[in-house]
Amino acid sequence: MRIPAKSDYAIRALVAIAADGGFVKAETLADAEGIPFEYLQNILGDLRHAGLLDAQRGHDGGYRLAREADSITVSEVLDAVASPLIEPYAGSGSIWAELDASIRVLLASFTVADLVAR
Repeated sequence: MRIPAKSDYAIRALVAIAADGGFVKAETLADAEGIPFEYLQNILGDLRHAGLLDAQRGHDGGYRLAREADSITVSEVLDAVASPLIEPYAGSGSIWAELDASIRVLLASFTVADLVAR
């Protein structure tokens, strides 16, 4: 089992933004989290379109949470980036899809605030 980079990066980005509490520039986030900038830009766009982030241009701009961190579930983040949690190996069958669905149910009980607190 392998967790896709897109899923990992999306969760890490939201946790970092939530921990900051204000607007965070994409460049700052990419450097701090070690995420390739262009890839992060795409992820942040997905999160914004899903209503999880607000964006503001300008010197004091960047990205911030569109809702409170305790109202954003980890499952929502994964749905926003349309990324499977588990990338099955070739020929492994549908058991991985079932496992992915079960894990998402569990992750719906965890919020970004929970991850920030850890």
